[in-house]
Amino acid sequence: MNRWIRDYPYLLSAILLSACSTVDTSQANKKISAQDATQVEIAQPLHFSGPDGSDVVVQTRTYHVQQASNSEIRLVSTTAVSSIFLSAQTTSSTPDVSKPMDPPQPRPDLVPTCLWYPQQVVAPNFLPLYFVNNGVKNQGTVAAGASQARYASSTLSVPILQPGQVHTLVFSFTNVSPPSASVQVDSASQVAESNEQNNSGQQRCRSVPLILAGKPAR
Repeated sequence: MNRWIRDYPYLLSAILLSACSTVDTSQANKKISAQDATQVEIAQPLHFSGPDGSDVVVQTRTYHVQQASNSEIRLVSTTAVSSIFLSAQTTSSTPDVSKPMDPPQPRPDLVPTCLWYPQQVVAPNFLPLYFVNNGVKNQGTVAAGASQARYASSTLSVPILQPGQVHTLVFSFTNVSPPSASVQVDSASQVAESNEQNNSGQQRCRSVPLILAGKPAR
């Protein structure tokens, strides 16, 4: 907002209402006290209607603004020959910036780690087991409460995690190859997080050798 509009909202009202104006040729009116006058800058010509219907133009320059009466203000410029009187109506203005908001409170942020797909282990009289190894990490600045993580139709519990702590998840599938799916952390939306858009992932880890035992067939 221009400074002159901020400091003199009633001047803006006068402009919008095409208030009447008159020209004062008295040189004495140019002598103003520094305590009574406020300096403003007009960036573009402003047009008003005079008492006789003529066009009164406030040219682009710096003015001192005085309150001449309860319904008039006076513009005085050191480079202009005469002062300009404007009829004005006092009104309120909207501040440039609203009241600052309180800073956001720190929150946890749960994210999935990469996925491991170990090879199945097959032994006589044993059913093959398929595993998906994953983890959930709290990369926020405060502790995260207990939550859940889901992979396909399998759901596991996740304990309270401190900032930077990782909890390992192992999803097992008997005699069924793991589906290609994303791991969803905080799947039941139990934790209020700083970022709710990074709770799923299906990025695979680099190959990691794991030794897995089979499960006896029934």
